[in-house]
Amino acid sequence: AELGITVRQLNRVCNEFLGCPINRYITQSRIRAMQTMLKDTSYTLGDIAEVFGFPDVYAFIKHFSRYSGITPGRYRRELLGKASVPEGPAEDNSQVDV
Repeated sequence: AELGITVRQLNRVCNEFLGCPINRYITQSRIRAMQTMLKDTSYTLGDIAEVFGFPDVYAFIKHFSRYSGITPGRYRRELLGKASVPEGPAEDNSQVDV
């Protein structure tokens, strides 16, 4: 109510301008941002999970997989192959990669 409109009104406006409900738009935007981090950095899955507020790396993997149809580790491997290491902290062996 801080915007002065109801959730229903907000969804109607978002549907009109974005073509989908606000929650779907937010989820899609977050997935695109996660994909960008996987592509453009060498942050571990744990680091990315933390950035996006997941309680643990497994919750991140489950969420990413549900909306992308592929695990984040596989997404990164398929996208980058064995290309040069992108910017970010050094990889460590504690990264969960499924």
